[in-house]
Amino acid sequence: MAGSITVSHDITALKKAEQEVRKAHQELEQFVSAISSLLIGLDPQGHITRWNAVAETVFGLPEAQVLGKKLNELPIEWQWERLASAMASCRRREKRQGVDDLRFTRPDGQPGFLGFTINPIRLDHGENLGLLIMGAEITQRKLLEAQLAQAQKLESIGQLAAGIAHEINTPVQFIGDNIGSWLTPLRTFPCYRKNIRHCCGALAKWTPWPMRCVQ
Repeated sequence: MAGSITVSHDITALKKAEQEVRKAHQELEQFVSAISSLLIGLDPQGHITRWNAVAETVFGLPEAQVLGKKLNELPIEWQWERLASAMASCRRREKRQGVDDLRFTRPDGQPGFLGFTINPIRLDHGENLGLLIMGAEITQRKLLEAQLAQAQKLESIGQLAAGIAHEINTPVQFIGDNIGSWLTPLRTFPCYRKNIRHCCGALAKWTPWPMRCVQ
């Protein structure tokens, strides 16, 4: 009887432990599903072990199609060399690595940008490192940054043009305001009127005052 009670107790404890593990796994899956960032898990050999719903949306590839494969085996047009270099550096240095503004082609065929953070994960307390890649599509942010930069550039051009116009207008206005005082006496000398008109015609490109003075 004592042996039966002991076995029964062991089985009950084992089932309880299994339930706790199952519950923890479900909670982990719910937590991962709630993450709004792109999430990719890789084992030490580089095979994909996790591919969340955001990754499915960004790349247009369902989880079932990618699990067990390597990233470079997927039908994705992107700057793979940059990502591979960062992954190798993360494993070698065992430190988090970032990849910004990585170009890729979206499922709709339009160009886009990605930002990644690559984290090393030590599995089974061993020497081999897995990787957890988190990221986001930053295409919209890049477009807004480009529009802002263009607006700032146009604003700078406008300010420069206004400054140049002011610098040109000030001396020309001065000439226009004062040219009448020295042209008036010369009107009495017909031999100079032709030359005066020629000079005033050239100045008229900038201000109408000279031509008014010789009318």
